[in-house]
Amino acid sequence: LCGCTPAEVPAETTVNPETLPPETAPVETEPIETEPQLEQLDPVTLSYDDYLTEIHGILPNAEGVTLEGTAIEVIEVKGVSYFHAKDLGTAKITTDTQSIEITVNKAKLNLIVIMGQSNSGNHFSNAASDITCPLGTAYWWGAGRGVACKSPTNFTQSTLGFHSTLLAELYAQSVAAGDPVKNVLVWHEGGSQTGEGTSKNGSSIYGWAASPSDTSGTDYTVKMVNKCVEYYAALGDKVEIVSRGVYWLQGEGDGVRGIDPVDYSARLTAIFNRLKKDAGLEYMAIMRVRQGGDKNTLNNDIFYSTTVAAQFDVVNKNPDVFMATTLTEYFTGAPTAKKTVDIKNYIRMMAEYSSIDSYKDTHGNTATFKNGALTMPMSTLFGSNNNNHYGKFGYTLIASDAAYNMYRALN
Repeated sequence: LCGCTPAEVPAETTVNPETLPPETAPVETEPIETEPQLEQLDPVTLSYDDYLTEIHGILPNAEGVTLEGTAIEVIEVKGVSYFHAKDLGTAKITTDTQSIEITVNKAKLNLIVIMGQSNSGNHFSNAASDITCPLGTAYWWGAGRGVACKSPTNFTQSTLGFHSTLLAELYAQSVAAGDPVKNVLVWHEGGSQTGEGTSKNGSSIYGWAASPSDTSGTDYTVKMVNKCVEYYAALGDKVEIVSRGVYWLQGEGDGVRGIDPVDYSARLTAIFNRLKKDAGLEYMAIMRVRQGGDKNTLNNDIFYSTTVAAQFDVVNKNPDVFMATTLTEYFTGAPTAKKTVDIKNYIRMMAEYSSIDSYKDTHGNTATFKNGALTMPMSTLFGSNNNNHYGKFGYTLIASDAAYNMYRALN
């Protein structure tokens, strides 16, 4: 009707069955094996030279544990296996079922110089404490070598009970605040001659500063501190010294000899100024001269009061000097009203400020602190014999209080 040409219809075609491809059987394929999915545990951040006996429950010597990266190694120290943060960077710890990403950052350090008379060193070495510093959190620069020291010693407890308490408590507070800071103890027990150590047997402040214009007695300490700083500077980015200061314990002998408190104050100020100028020290933490006299008497309080007044004078005039603790040695004989009040204050402090709740002294006594109560006679707090009182655990109380106040002063 429209005049269009009809489309051509293709002719019908036939299929030759012989030209079809033969039927093929279905090909059986092997299943593809996939790696098992490891449980990714929370990542962990460590500081340089940390030692851990486990990470997320994984033990360093457990079967199947592997390490990737160079920041972590497995090391054994005195029969104990540790994960050791030996370098900065990242690493991975894996087991058959779990994986942990590790980051190792630089370590922050406090340098604490122990300075003063022999009480700051060898007597406190016997202070009662079973508190230890975790391996890799505290170091001792000097360790019997003084200015000849070339490297620090890992400090855990050794025989220095007072010092291990001080350093362990300082570190624990920094960890609780989320910013771990390790501590380096700079100390060497010297003799009676000027300049032989950072603490001296029976020393007078005159040995440290012959006059406010002559502080040559601090030369040895300055050299020790500077050598320590040089050592850590050579480690580059692995460490950062965030503070350096001196812990000062000295003055009993000067008090008994009747030193003029104005003179003592001037000399102590001069010593600190010298340490700031030539050793870069930033603060002085004072443990005030003890209360109580020898042989269970309080008769010497009047003599010590001159040095106590001088020390508080330095604190009041210098914002970089503070009292680390006003708790002191206390020779406890028969209880008196005053002693009872003072010792109750010790116990209250222990319950509020310290992580310690129980420990033994070097004479086999055990003290337990529960709700501010001491479960042993008060007379054993420091002992009554001048030959053994340094082994009493009252010194652990002093160290714990010092750590509490020092951490807050430094932060």
